[in-house]
Amino acid sequence: ALDLAISGLGVALAQGIYCAEALEDGRLVRPLAQALELRQPYCLTIPERSARRDVVAAFRQWLIDECRRAVNSPALR
Repeated sequence: ALDLAISGLGVALAQGIYCAEALEDGRLVRPLAQALELRQPYCLTIPERSARRDVVAAFRQWLIDECRRAVNSPALR
């Protein structure tokens, strides 16, 4: 849906984390200033046996950083 909206073929409803970059660089525009808040947060579930792996820790940190970047994006305010 976002790709179609970016291509000029319609509008899309999307969560900020998925469209922040496209809003920041002007590929998308917000037709309304109002945003809806999610009632439930996202959760990352990691099996205990995998929690100490470096690659899992790196992915977890990357995901946290991306979520923070998207939430703090001026395009989403």
